[in-house]
Amino acid sequence: MAEIKKKRKKWFEIYSSREFKGVEIGEIPATTPEDLIGKTINVPLSNLSKEGRRQTAQVIFEVVSIKDNKPQTEVKKIEISPSSVKRVARRGKDKVDDSFMLKTKDNINLRIKPVILTKNKTTKSVLSSIRKESRVFISEKVKALTYSDIISRIASFSFQKELKDKINKLYPVSFCQIRSIIKLKNDTPGNK
Repeated sequence: MAEIKKKRKKWFEIYSSREFKGVEIGEIPATTPEDLIGKTINVPLSNLSKEGRRQTAQVIFEVVSIKDNKPQTEVKKIEISPSSVKRVARRGKDKVDDSFMLKTKDNINLRIKPVILTKNKTTKSVLSSIRKESRVFISEKVKALTYSDIISRIASFSFQKELKDKINKLYPVSFCQIRSIIKLKNDTPGNK
């Protein structure tokens, strides 16, 4: 009977993309470095930014290539936990959710999902104007920036602060976040 040879797995260190300064984010076992391509790793944003208040956001990295036996990653997705949105959503407030696809300056397709909470209950016309204004603001910003710049701004929450300042001119807002930003494959149907 033929003997089956097992290949031993080794642990490969995974580093974040250049938006997060190439910090070590974890280790993944694999037999060869090429086996790591396509693997994902979830990291809390607080681990990358060294700020405890950012612990509700998760950054999902994907290994896209191997360079000098080191896996190269890029940000696939940033999302905040649903429980953090539920925690601030109370009775007497209105929530504005949206989801749409955009193209960055460097032709990368994104799905962006903003969530906005008003300070008080309001009319549907005000909510729709908030949704429309946020969509216009986000689409202008995304079209003017590269993917790397967008990720850096969302991770530092400066993008959300600019959006909140813009929306506050329409109606007082208590919470304004990008619930998730997802990098889509360029050949995904419906991304035209």
